[in-house]
Amino acid sequence: MVMPENNPITGIILAGGKGLRMGGVEKGLLVLDGKPLIEHVIARIRPQVGPIIINANRHLDRYARYGYPLAQDLWPDFRGPLAGLLSALPLVRTPYILCVPCDAPFLPDDLTRRLMVALEAEQAQVSAATVAGDLQAVCFLARREALDDLQDYLGSGQRKVQDWLAARRLAITDFSDCAMAFANINTRGELQQAAVNRPIWP
Repeated sequence: MVMPENNPITGIILAGGKGLRMGGVEKGLLVLDGKPLIEHVIARIRPQVGPIIINANRHLDRYARYGYPLAQDLWPDFRGPLAGLLSALPLVRTPYILCVPCDAPFLPDDLTRRLMVALEAEQAQVSAATVAGDLQAVCFLARREALDDLQDYLGSGQRKVQDWLAARRLAITDFSDCAMAFANINTRGELQQAAVNRPIWP
């Protein structure tokens, strides 16, 4: 799905984590099928959004090569995905944001459309993806104003994405028909498995 140039959605790719389950390596730069994971994610969402912002805290020179604005966490202690999202908000000039992780290289090409349909139909603040009832907590579409409380939320010591989502008017969008699209690469074993069992679509 090719979106118009005046697309009202900014895509924010979260690549600012510590990659602890990978031994501290930079997950967005791990190579799958000859390309870093971040390149796969960019390729999946680029036709679906307008501007793209990458949240990253390490290897900024590598991420800068992709030509998109970079946003570093406001806090130095890695407060999680919401901290990465907060760091990108000052750069957002659109009424909607699409949040996705850097370690999900197979995202569906109708992700934004389906999330938007649910968001509008339910007049929700956020539309989040689920697979077989499991919330894909860092894969959601939100109205920009729904994130106005993020700094207060994180400043109070809270970090859980699920709890923040639960406090929004939340639309649930079921993607069980393409469950593999949300496969995350959290371990080297999963990286090897993804190279062998990648979904078959463009």
